[in-house]
Amino acid sequence: SSGHVCLAAREIIAMQVLLESLILASDVATLGSFVVLCHKLRQTSTCAGISLQTVLCLALTRALHATSHWMGMHYRPRSLPDFPYKAMDYLNAVVSLGVVIYAVTSFGPSYEAQKDNFGGKLLAKVGLMDLDMKPRNPVQQGTKWGFLYIVIVVLSFAWYSVRPGTYAFNTGMFCCVYEVMTAIALLPQLWMFWTDKKVSSALANFVALTALNRFFTLSFWVLIPWAFPWATPSNRTNQMISEAGNLLILADFMYYYIQAKLQGKTDIVLPSHSDEV
Repeated sequence: SSGHVCLAAREIIAMQVLLESLILASDVATLGSFVVLCHKLRQTSTCAGISLQTVLCLALTRALHATSHWMGMHYRPRSLPDFPYKAMDYLNAVVSLGVVIYAVTSFGPSYEAQKDNFGGKLLAKVGLMDLDMKPRNPVQQGTKWGFLYIVIVVLSFAWYSVRPGTYAFNTGMFCCVYEVMTAIALLPQLWMFWTDKKVSSALANFVALTALNRFFTLSFWVLIPWAFPWATPSNRTNQMISEAGNLLILADFMYYYIQAKLQGKTDIVLPSHSDEV
């Protein structure tokens, strides 16, 4: 009957609004993560504990994400205005890159380059870095940072070769680079966390907000068939695999983060290997 049709239509519209709100919520979480990081820098006047490799990589992912609008690849809302989505993505790109510049120019000397050594052990084994993993010159520093992007390029080509529904090379590789970069961007920061064992509340919140962004994004892709039962995007499976992988990478840290918050602790203390059974 017409009444049932109208009710079904209203339910679909309500689901569309919910889904599109999830996208905005993920963007707000991303903005919040960089605001928290900027506040941490201003409050402590130091880069100590921060992986600039991670912050730069995350900023580059936001820049890539923002370009998806003029490439015609970004989701276009059906029930909510398009402007807030573009505004948030461009704002996140500007703010994240601004945080990188602010950290380097204002607090560069306090950057713990020796601790921000993701991939350093491998580079030391092949003679590209000293055994203490402390860069002695700009070449060693560039080599250490370059390792992360070499991994990104290699994994992007590998992902492109098996990624379902990948067609044109330019758009396909763009998606693969973005997805791989998003997946591994936090690895250097997590590496520092597990090296130090104690994580400040600000840095923990920075990572937790990034995880929240990914949870909202995954929820969007999981629920999208209920809002658009007649036109489920062909890249839905790819996006769910990507976002689920992102959350899996963060799952271990988030366990200790939630545990600490439930216990009323400010800082997050990670267990050493000797503490584990």
